[in-house]
Amino acid sequence: MNKTLILLACILCLSAKSYAQFAFGEPSLTDGSIVCRTTTTKTTTVDGKVTSKEVTKVTFNTALKISFSLTEEKLKNLNLSKYPDKRLPNVGIANNFSRTLNETETRVTAKIPRSPTDLTYDSQTWGPDPCNYNQDAGLVKTIQLSGNGMVKDENRGVTVYISSIKDEKGNYILKVFGGGGWGNIKDLQLSAQTFKPDPENDGKCKWINSNDFTYSLLTPLTTNMFLNSTEMPDNFKRISPGFYSKEVPATEFENEYITEYNLLKIDTTQIFDYIRNKPAFKSLNAMGSYRFVSKNNLTKEVVETTEFCEVTINFGKFENDLLLSTEEDELYHNWLPVSQESSDYKTLKVKVELKSEDDSPKDTIHFYLKNVSHYPGVCTNFPCKQEGILKYAADMWFPNNPENKNIIYIDSFHVKTSEKVSGISVDIDYNDFAAYGKLEAYAPTKNVKALSHYDQGIGLTLPEDANKNFIADKWEKDVGIYDKSLPPLDDSDNFPEYKAGDNGDGFSLYEEYRGFYAKKDFCKKPENVFRKGDHIRTDPKNKDVFFYDDTQIIFEKYYALNNPAEINWHSLTETQVVNYNSAIVKNELGKSKGLSIGFANELNKYENRFLNYNTTASFQIKKHYSLYLVYSTAIDSTISAGQSLLTPDVNVEKITPIEKNELITFQNEGPFYYAIKKACPYRIFCSKYPATCDFFCTSMHEMFVCPQCSSITKCTKLFTPSEENTIAQNQYIAAVIHEIGHGIGIGHHINGEGKLKDENNKNAVVTEETVNEVVKRWVHVTKETVNEIKLQYGESSDEYKKYDDALCACGMADCAMKYGFQEINEFITKQILNVQQTKYCKKGPFYFDLFGVSHPSDDCFSKINVK
Repeated sequence: MNKTLILLACILCLSAKSYAQFAFGEPSLTDGSIVCRTTTTKTTTVDGKVTSKEVTKVTFNTALKISFSLTEEKLKNLNLSKYPDKRLPNVGIANNFSRTLNETETRVTAKIPRSPTDLTYDSQTWGPDPCNYNQDAGLVKTIQLSGNGMVKDENRGVTVYISSIKDEKGNYILKVFGGGGWGNIKDLQLSAQTFKPDPENDGKCKWINSNDFTYSLLTPLTTNMFLNSTEMPDNFKRISPGFYSKEVPATEFENEYITEYNLLKIDTTQIFDYIRNKPAFKSLNAMGSYRFVSKNNLTKEVVETTEFCEVTINFGKFENDLLLSTEEDELYHNWLPVSQESSDYKTLKVKVELKSEDDSPKDTIHFYLKNVSHYPGVCTNFPCKQEGILKYAADMWFPNNPENKNIIYIDSFHVKTSEKVSGISVDIDYNDFAAYGKLEAYAPTKNVKALSHYDQGIGLTLPEDANKNFIADKWEKDVGIYDKSLPPLDDSDNFPEYKAGDNGDGFSLYEEYRGFYAKKDFCKKPENVFRKGDHIRTDPKNKDVFFYDDTQIIFEKYYALNNPAEINWHSLTETQVVNYNSAIVKNELGKSKGLSIGFANELNKYENRFLNYNTTASFQIKKHYSLYLVYSTAIDSTISAGQSLLTPDVNVEKITPIEKNELITFQNEGPFYYAIKKACPYRIFCSKYPATCDFFCTSMHEMFVCPQCSSITKCTKLFTPSEENTIAQNQYIAAVIHEIGHGIGIGHHINGEGKLKDENNKNAVVTEETVNEVVKRWVHVTKETVNEIKLQYGESSDEYKKYDDALCACGMADCAMKYGFQEINEFITKQILNVQQTKYCKKGPFYFDLFGVSHPSDDCFSKINVK
């Protein structure tokens, strides 16, 4: 449990100075309090695979006595020009001693009572499943400790020093660090759960509970986030005010280290304002973080520890407290906004309680909704932009016919009580999967604003959003990213990894939280994909692709089972994405000329396939598009099962594969099966074989005369009807995976050396350079060269295609991007019956081409780009 040794990122090991009490007669002594929340995460990976993970969360709060070094008089006379190094005097010191020393007491002998310090503790550990020794299995939660207690050790206290520095923009920032520490915490009762094999149940895993677990905590070895000075040591690089970093390269005996500190900062002008004006209460917030990474280049083990800390310091205290909360605390922590059409929609009920020490503990309460979002639509892609019913109204409001008759409706964002009350509940309606706002309350007679019951801040943020990124903390915790405090534009999806460092799928963290309307999911990793009805919130750690399958069958029947891209796929209906008129698309695709560049331009102008149209610019990384699958009759009865229609390269706005791929078209299964069966080769032999002639061959083309005796040849089918059907089915599956592969960025194979009969009927070697030369000659055709090209290549316009097909037929046999149905050897050996082209080849394997030369795989998997 080393995690507990770094319990509180805002408390430093106690130094001798920390025992000092406020001096007798110290001016500006003020009551106050402190609340600290710390989340510490330690993750260990080996070769990029997570092998263990621990998350510890600690919250403590205690009353403080605050002594300001800068009095009101000193502030008036403070000459900032005396501080050219941008450093100001110490602002003050605060601790949880309940009184100051008198004139006769000494620091050593004094019995110093302290205010109680409440503590909550939650630690969770993930590791290999103790009942599943498969190395490829994921991690499971194996240990969970939680509890709360009160620190009573007489030898330790909590001390907070406030020092100040000034940044380049002229704002004063302060750093809060602890000078106190903990001794033994003997009354911190923890409820422990351990996930381990049960010997009484055939070794199957189960949770084993222990409710009397007590943990003693030594003085913490903190992260040194909060140092004894206002600057970091010289060997740290100052990145920005309060943010420091240090990297230590690996040596022969030492690991590589990365250390980052983001110190707690508060605008000190707020403190000066408090000293000058002496309001009854002022609350200051600070957030900081720490990150430490150790990399062992020999074992490939990486240990990363991150801490996120939020501190609230209160000056003064309310005699009247107004607290906002939901009727049950868990409701606030677990609430996620939805649309009013959702089956689980419920009006949100929030209550306020007035706690007053005077003789009249009641007041009229005013409620205000502030900073309410007005997002278009209700989620990222619904209602559809083309329907013309986009919603830009407020996403959260007070109903104008409140159930409680003691609530008077003033407008959508303001209601009040008709009588003086000590507490009351108010209803809030909402209509967006990312609805956001802040509820504030005010008691005018008591002159008090309501605080959140949960974090003591002014007002109640809806939904709970402690890291202030406009995304509900509940969802971030559900998908395991809350401790990272990611910004709303984060796009760090790292599974699957195609190229090193190529993370993301083009959807922002906010978009994945707000979610999408989609018909069905086909997920490689469905664990953190949350679906309710048509709505899904996607997993921000896994790449997502959306598609509209107009065929209603091709993707699910031929692609989803194999999912060679290892993506989380989501199918759309026609009303969940911008669609060009389907009837016009199908009519265009039925023309014998097939796909045209002009039609691609038309689709592009219409923004066909546009998906995240309801995302405002501040939360959108880019315009994102879906794939579009559709049948085309233009290629019926050919052995080409599919084609892609791309936006012309002149459109610089569309640069990624999904953006450029306007349509992926497929031939119906029936005509394709017919064409494949018809194209299957025959076994041809002389009628006198084997008695006289030895002519016997398998050919893709018919031969009617024996080359030895000129007798009429005989032909028989090389495959049975059942085998031909298998070949057609395998080729169709491969073609579907192949064309969708183009849609996510994979090109044709180019690594091998193909075999092609030249004009002299000899085997010509086809390489990428050969193909490029053919392309070059065709591109530079002029009147002077046209006759030469006719002589060399004939009048067929498919000459280049012959070379390209020969090259594309090279590669790993099971890769769908390899052209199949090309080489006679595939049929002679009947290999074509057994090879399933259902993968995208990965880096590492080698294959032999038709000349027996070894080549590396084309590594199609690494070329995938879903952005």
